[in-house]
This record gives sequence, structure tokens and C-alpha cells, in this order.
Amino acid sequence: MALTHLYLENGLAWLWVSNEDMERAEATEEDCEGIVNYALSVAGVETATFLRELPEGRVRLSLRGKGRIDVAAIAARLGGGGHENAAGCTLEGPLPRATEEILKHLRAALARLRQGI
Repeated sequence: MALTHLYLENGLAWLWVSNEDMERAEATEEDCEGIVNYALSVAGVETATFLRELPEGRVRLSLRGKGRIDVAAIAARLGGGGHENAAGCTLEGPLPRATEEILKHLRAALARLRQGI
């Protein structure tokens, strides 16, 4: 289901599942482990995120990078943490709002990378 919601934009990839998708598929949190890596493996993608809507409406994010963008720094700004190439955080929903929030940060990081900052 997550792969049906895969989006690509200038070196950025994101995919998501709603809580309804999770319930319909009878999926567990463990079933989502590693799905973000599919998005990261797409040619030309520098950073990827997987968003999973939680039952209470918050959104859990998994961020991955290929070394040129510190995804842990982005996650930390949003109350999460991790490592330079693998991080995560939880944002307030709904899912479209959380998606725009993380995309704003990732787009800015990609723009800085392209400007050499």
C-alpha cells in the first residue's frame, strides 16, 4: 500500500500509509520496517521519508539519507532524533499537514545542498 503512495521530486522521495490503510491490510508497525529504504533506492533520490498515520492521528516519520543531508538534524528540529543517515520523529496530524511540514524541511535542506551551503 505504501508503494502506491510513492512520490518523487528533485532528489526527494516520500511515501505514506494512513491508519485506515494499516487497518485494512491488518498490518503492524513491524510490517512497515524498512519500507523507507525502497524510496531511498530510487535512482537520483538523495533523501526519503516514510509517513505512517497512527490511530490517534499523529504521524510517525522515518527519514533516510545518502550522506549529503543530515536527516538526524532535521528530525531533531522536529522533536526526534537518530543518526546522520537514519532518523525519525512524530508530528501532529493530520497526514497532509505532517507531509507538508517534513517536505518543507527536506526541500530547504536540498536547496542548501544544491547551493553549496
